[in-house]
Amino acid sequence: VQQANSGHPGTPMAMAPVAYALWARVLKYDPQDPNWMDRDRFVLSMGHASMLLYGLIHLAGVRDIGPDGEPCRGGGGDARDDGLAVPLQAIREFRQHGSSCP
Repeated sequence: VQQANSGHPGTPMAMAPVAYALWARVLKYDPQDPNWMDRDRFVLSMGHASMLLYGLIHLAGVRDIGPDGEPCRGGGGDARDDGLAVPLQAIREFRQHGSSCP
């Protein structure tokens, strides 16, 4: 947020404990199968807290969906980011031109 010079870091930082509790203890989801029909959905309508959502998706290891509609399983590149819906590099490029985290 600071590097992007856009948004407010206060909301993502202040809401992190609440969001962690929801993601770790309440929500039912499978990060390996983001298409699972019975998964809970987390909707965040506060734009200033979008970095919180990007961080949660990254840390939970939620997989990206490929062009075939199936979760990406990896197979190259940085093993830590391989196949993730929000790789660390996308977070580093938060609100930068061409970023997947606009």
